[in-house]
Amino acid sequence: MPISTLRAASFQLPWGASIHAKVTAINLYGLSEESPVGNGAYILTAPDRPVNLAEFYASRSATTLGLVWTAGAANGGAPVLDYRVTYQTGLTVTVIENVILSPYTAVGLTTGANYKF
Repeated sequence: MPISTLRAASFQLPWGASIHAKVTAINLYGLSEESPVGNGAYILTAPDRPVNLAEFYASRSATTLGLVWTAGAANGGAPVLDYRVTYQTGLTVTVIENVILSPYTAVGLTTGANYKF
């Protein structure tokens, strides 16, 4: 069953909710008895993407650039641990892992170079 179904009416389960289920086997001759109730799942998924990415002007200098964003609407049922910032200059792509906070300041940039964040 898709998570979107469990989140919508009539279930309306919140993120992180524990799912209790029973399973029945079916073959040509009929149904088995139901399994005991199991609790093997939680409503969790990847978080929504960050929104409102913009330059954080207070961090701008000849060799630094600040970025600010807003967390997505839903965290997928678990706290967002960190962010990944990616930028490109020429053909080189750089990924900065484990960015904890917004705003973020990219340092050590080359004056006059074009960067695509």
